[in-house]
Amino acid sequence: MPFRLMQKYRSPEPQAPLRPAQSPLDIVLAYHQATKHAPYRYARSLGYMDWDTQPDPFRRFRGAPLLPLDEIPPTADPPYGALFQPGAIAPRPLDRDFISQLFYDSLALSAWKEYGGSRWALRVNPSSGNLHPTEGYLISGPVAGLLDSPAVCHYAPDEHGLEVRRTLTSGQWQRLLDQLPHSTVLVALTSIVWRETWKYG
Repeated sequence: MPFRLMQKYRSPEPQAPLRPAQSPLDIVLAYHQATKHAPYRYARSLGYMDWDTQPDPFRRFRGAPLLPLDEIPPTADPPYGALFQPGAIAPRPLDRDFISQLFYDSLALSAWKEYGGSRWALRVNPSSGNLHPTEGYLISGPVAGLLDSPAVCHYAPDEHGLEVRRTLTSGQWQRLLDQLPHSTVLVALTSIVWRETWKYG
């Protein structure tokens, strides 16, 4: 079948009413059936972008203490080729500078754009439609110059800072470490699905 651009038009066949869902699986399957695209038609929608319902691009946790991170200026070291040579890059201590650079180079804002009265952020990580569903979390023991105790922190790219979601006791952290390699630090990535489905269905 030759490639053809999809044209927006009403499907000639009437949409069958959804049958009453009987189980969680039925609900998922019914939702998928009602919202999926087809080879020659788009899924049912308003037909335009409803900007009033666009999800907030920045997740924040009200009341969570914010630990500002530093903007680490770029340097020529290590060179790109060193990434592919085991042992070419010396290990660094886990400290405030390291965590600041880790999040600055992976999930931070790279610029702000403005057009026609609208303003939006660009980020260093790629994302379809610049919607950025990915959220980052640090799960770590004490970090010199940043964390006095083990904690779970959410990265806030609009502030380039970490929101402390929960501090852990040394016993809780040790029980977690007992299951992991020595000196482990965890970076968790989660997704806010609504940021994508708002635009793409």
